[in-house]
Amino acid sequence: MLCECPKYAPNLDMTSCAGRLQYSEAEVQRLAVDLVEELTSLGHPGDAAHVAATYLADADNAVLLFAQSRQWREALRVAYQCVLPSCRRAMLDHVTHST
Repeated sequence: MLCECPKYAPNLDMTSCAGRLQYSEAEVQRLAVDLVEELTSLGHPGDAAHVAATYLADADNAVLLFAQSRQWREALRVAYQCVLPSCRRAMLDHVTHST
């Protein structure tokens, strides 16, 4: 289900690609979930975090992935942007256990 657009136009973002393929909102969500899983398994947690935050509005997972990639500013930005104490607590727990 991965998007074929990057083969033809590598500068398109995921929403442009999904729009050109006439994906529904549910299909875009599934694509984003698959992309987060794939990027994480390939060792790119920072990229996966961007997808989780931007396309899935999954702040908890984004904060954890940013913390795994040691992108502390982005982790804090997302945590405070979503104003969820669980986000901040998850990031602080990860920082405490990884150092």
